[in-house]
Amino acid sequence: VRHLNPKPLCKKHKGFFVQLPELFLVSRKLLMALCDQKPHSLQSLCGVLAVDAKEILEQLDLLETQGAQIFQSGENVFRLGTNIEFIDESLIYALLDDCIKPLISRISIEWTVDSTSDFCIDYAKRNKDRVYVCIAEHQTRGRGRRGRDWISPLGENLYFSLFWPFGRDAPSMEGFSLSVATIVAEVLKTGFGFDGVRLKWPNDIYCANKKVGGILVDVTGDISGSFGVIIGIGINISMGSVLSKKISREWTDIFKETGKKISRNELAAKILNSLIPALYQYKTDGFLNYKNRWSEFALYLGEAVVMRQHSDIGYVGRFVGVSTRGELVLDVAGELMLF
Repeated sequence: VRHLNPKPLCKKHKGFFVQLPELFLVSRKLLMALCDQKPHSLQSLCGVLAVDAKEILEQLDLLETQGAQIFQSGENVFRLGTNIEFIDESLIYALLDDCIKPLISRISIEWTVDSTSDFCIDYAKRNKDRVYVCIAEHQTRGRGRRGRDWISPLGENLYFSLFWPFGRDAPSMEGFSLSVATIVAEVLKTGFGFDGVRLKWPNDIYCANKKVGGILVDVTGDISGSFGVIIGIGINISMGSVLSKKISREWTDIFKETGKKISRNELAAKILNSLIPALYQYKTDGFLNYKNRWSEFALYLGEAVVMRQHSDIGYVGRFVGVSTRGELVLDVAGELMLF
């Protein structure tokens, strides 16, 4: 959990109902025209979008830089390499449980943002008591743990952030990110049959010893007074983009591991259906309700691991679980150490 400086961290938006820039509207229309994965001539695309050939070619270049797989066959004939299911606010809303729908002030679907979490942070400065969800098709500067970039190709994965105002009656935040990771893992397993899902301490989502998703929690406001949390969730659904080559660590996606390309809209809805009731209850239960549930997904539990506190200091021991505060518990030569 990172405590944010109250100063603005992202560009200012023109209020809550932000219209997409014209550039992104054209990109979206072009991608939608290509979504049937059939060959389209440059001339036909000009007719569909009512723009000239130069604009189409510029937009195709832009889509490729954002991670879309566009192939050219013959002279000025283009097709999309993968089928894209667009994020759809109305579909997500229809999939929400009836008791959840009135609790969310807005679900904002963005074409491209710096990061969904930064977008939520900006919203929270102006709406400190409203539950807000931001989901993007693409992120230019997605954030992972420890300041790492979260590579976010267009239309392939789930890039999702939720602002939750706890108000002045704040719960303990110890183990909070582990609790969120547990909820996401349970949704993947029970909701989509993803039996191979595991959690690497504290909150990375793994399968086959490779990272498939992650959780990032930011705190806004004063934790001793009125404050809220921004929960960022990134899950690799089907990572076919050439942008995946920029990922420095081993990774995987749900399609590679299961052969199933799950619906991003359905996944977002099921996470919200599980996460929002848990956030209401968290003031009462805290991490204690998730400690054993987290351990059911724990990667390397009972195995010898190396725990590094700093880049040059490592402890070798057996990973025996987590404490009631979410700390990693390591058995080092018979002595239990907490990290």
